[in-house]
Amino acid sequence: MGAALVTAALLTSALSEELYFLGQREGDLHCLGSCSSCHDALQQLPRGRFEAASRHTDLSLRTAEEVQQWLSAPEVCDLLLMFPVDIQREAWSLAALPSEEYLSYRGATQETRRVVEQCEALQLLSIFTWQGAVRAPDLCSDTEEPQSCFLRARETALAALQRRWKELSRAHTERLRSNVLEVVLGRNDSVLALLGRANLALAQAQEKQSSEGKTSLVFLASGASERVLSELALELGRTARLVVEHSRTVWGLKQLVLELSGVYPNIQSQLPTYRIQPFYGRHFDVLEALLSSLEEDKGPELRMAELGVACGPIGGSNNSEIRHGWRVPQVLG
Repeated sequence: MGAALVTAALLTSALSEELYFLGQREGDLHCLGSCSSCHDALQQLPRGRFEAASRHTDLSLRTAEEVQQWLSAPEVCDLLLMFPVDIQREAWSLAALPSEEYLSYRGATQETRRVVEQCEALQLLSIFTWQGAVRAPDLCSDTEEPQSCFLRARETALAALQRRWKELSRAHTERLRSNVLEVVLGRNDSVLALLGRANLALAQAQEKQSSEGKTSLVFLASGASERVLSELALELGRTARLVVEHSRTVWGLKQLVLELSGVYPNIQSQLPTYRIQPFYGRHFDVLEALLSSLEEDKGPELRMAELGVACGPIGGSNNSEIRHGWRVPQVLG
């Protein structure tokens, strides 16, 4: 009996160390298990609209080492793990596959492999970009013409990143022209559409390089980094996470269709087209963005149904109106 208890204790300790290493229980905003602690954590967030979401990747609050760790986090492209949403590793995603064998619809293995490959390509590119951003100030600080040095360093880095992205990206990518990703379950182009976000970020960085005659710096808690490259690195890091996040949503819908098809044979043809908002953040950040866009319409009072509310930290919270300033007379969980 004693030996069994010792063995169980060792296994528990090993599991705790593994979970700690993988970051599965860091931060208050993973909001798993205790609803009261989740609400307490949310009460500490900024009250202004989009302030909480903007803090996820606010460089002025972090050190270069923390940004590097966030970009290279091992959880990002692991489909069985939740990933850190913010650089502080306080807020985490809520979805993860329960096992490698969970998805059983036709083509699931190929789809998951493709998503992991594209996520890893984006993550690697974001790391390269950030390294170029933080090296530029060191390389140019002692030169007689630092502005010219910065421009050359940025131009060289962007050219190298473009070449690297073409090597890493195996699928055709095209510019994402809409803020909404439409998912039709009969097609498998959702990841392709999101990869357009990476192309757009690279194109915008190139445009800034061509139009701006000088460079500027972002001042971190531990130093400085080149602004254009820093912004590009963060956008690539966010995009890698969105590719995984939205892919999991699509896979969940496909798996649900498979499980219900025995009872409802025509369910796939009867389902609507799903619209996924590629707004970066946690579920409450996305809801905040959706409500803000709906508020622009001068229609009747807003009535909403929030499905899958868990602890209901937004829709079901008595403080949601105070926090956001919206009049939401009826909220259903």
